[in-house]
Amino acid sequence: MGEGALYFVDGNNVMGSRPDGWWRDRRGAARRLVEQVAELAQAGGGQWTVVFDSRAPKGDAALPPFEGVTVEYPERRGRNGADDHIIRLLEQLPSESEPVVFTSDRGLRERAESAGARIEGSRALLDRIAGLQPQGEGSVDARSGLFVRPATVDDVPLILAFIRGLAEYERLTHLVEATEEDVRETVFGESPRAEVLLGYVDGAAAGFAVYFHTYSTFLSRPGLYLEDIFVSPEHRRRGLGTLLMRRVAAVAVERECGRFEWAALDWNTDAHRFYEGLGAEMLAEWRLFRMTGEALRRLGESSEA
Repeated sequence: MGEGALYFVDGNNVMGSRPDGWWRDRRGAARRLVEQVAELAQAGGGQWTVVFDSRAPKGDAALPPFEGVTVEYPERRGRNGADDHIIRLLEQLPSESEPVVFTSDRGLRERAESAGARIEGSRALLDRIAGLQPQGEGSVDARSGLFVRPATVDDVPLILAFIRGLAEYERLTHLVEATEEDVRETVFGESPRAEVLLGYVDGAAAGFAVYFHTYSTFLSRPGLYLEDIFVSPEHRRRGLGTLLMRRVAAVAVERECGRFEWAALDWNTDAHRFYEGLGAEMLAEWRLFRMTGEALRRLGESSEA
């Protein structure tokens, strides 16, 4: 960032990428985003313009003027009113300008690039904001006491503890073979196979989410598969599970995944209701097939014949 730099923020898109996004708590969310952008402006300079469309609560973002920050609510003019407004602002800039637009919306990205802007994803802005937080990298909702951050290699024992806690909850402890060495190698080794988010409630480690990439041939796009999500029983009903799901969904959006998928045990109707409440669809016409152990070994070795 620099004193003469120009930054444009697609406000609703950024809020949609937040794990505690504005749809979860409309009141005050747009206001908080503007406050955080003002902190970035104060820390690194530049002129920032945050553009919201009519879905954002205008009154909640009404703030005293911040140096280096402008907030605009254009007339909606169809479904892309905010996008159109950002493009108009870009087209009014001198040709030597080098503006940056923060958005993960594919249509706006293409239009803004054509208008001479450099694009950074919504998560890139949220990562900058997180860098200003004393808690370190992660996503925090101070009002609810929830905090989510990416796991590091130092968290291997904690990750394994959550794996065992999940297995106990699902009555599958007899299937757990994972060790700390396994987790360290497969998540943090030279060729990581999965990623992990850790969730906290009032400073206490309370849950995790494990996910990895898949691929859809029909869409010709990557997908994201949620292998596990778990919140310790004593920390449930605080919103951490929802926060973890939204954070993983934000990763899928940022990486332009075509699908975000996972499986649930048939008897876990509480989980079914939770996922459907988030907008997920249960695919009754599909059946999950699995091969492990000796059957997997035999089939693999038969390829040598």
